[in-house]
Amino acid sequence: MRMPVPRHEEIYNDVWLPMQDSLGGALENFFRYEFMSSGQFVREADVYVAWKKRLDPHDSDELIEHLKYLAHSARFYKRLLRPSEEPDTKIARGLSRLNRWGGQTVYPFLLNMYRRYDNHDLSANEYVEVLRLIESFLVRRFIARIPTNQLNRLFMRLAYQLPHEYGLVEATRIALSDPGRRWPHDESFREAFVRFPLYREGRYEQRRLILETLEESYGSKESVNLSKLNIEHVMPQALSEEWAAVLGDNAFEIHAETVHLLGNLTLTGYNPELSNKPFPEKREKLAQSNVEMSKEIAQEVEWTITQIEERSRRLAERALEIWPGPTTE
Repeated sequence: MRMPVPRHEEIYNDVWLPMQDSLGGALENFFRYEFMSSGQFVREADVYVAWKKRLDPHDSDELIEHLKYLAHSARFYKRLLRPSEEPDTKIARGLSRLNRWGGQTVYPFLLNMYRRYDNHDLSANEYVEVLRLIESFLVRRFIARIPTNQLNRLFMRLAYQLPHEYGLVEATRIALSDPGRRWPHDESFREAFVRFPLYREGRYEQRRLILETLEESYGSKESVNLSKLNIEHVMPQALSEEWAAVLGDNAFEIHAETVHLLGNLTLTGYNPELSNKPFPEKREKLAQSNVEMSKEIAQEVEWTITQIEERSRRLAERALEIWPGPTTE
């Protein structure tokens, strides 16, 4: 409405319409995340009013340039939503993992990083490292059960709180390492990981991502389509007489405390065959698996609280390497 009438059709067809067609129903969310990428919070209901207030002081020529800027930024937002459209496969994989995790709260920060990547201030490999740090920050806090209610504002402001004397990767790590941001250090992460009942926490896709990533860390030479597998409890969720006998005294209490721990979970395509069968029968099936985690479990002679806790500790050491922690300074 504020733009020159003779240019309405040109601006609509060349700038606005391609952006609208590209994002479709995601256009409104784009305007919210784009607004917050400036470091200012806005509620969903207030996006229009906030943008109007921001743009009102500009003349028509400035508005045209700003619209072109928004259309350019919308291309980055589209890649955040649909990582398959990102040309760099490593960046695409990092974005896809964050989307699986449910990391939309990081979009304001990532829009800023995309602009720096587009301006050649950030290389592709550096962007991948930034994505890895963000994933680690989210995963470690999840395992440590740190509330997520402050993440929106944290990632909205983060790009403006990076120390300028460092490269963007190290600056991101240092900024996220601020004690107030509660990124768990190795010792507290290890302790939380060993006692974390993964199967009853968070979203299903978050559980899968953690287990799939742990499996990938084994570096198997055999190709396994992990997306086709299911999460399996080695000690079953339903406590049978055979399993109760294995656990001994206080079997029900022990079962309740350990059944959902990471150390008792794996990925398998044998769920119907395994069900709540005794461990010797499960062990035979797990030994036939191409999943390294399952084959490792099959090496055990028995499966009690001792084996579950020991495996939790081994997996915790892998997790420390996969998801790096904050700076120790």
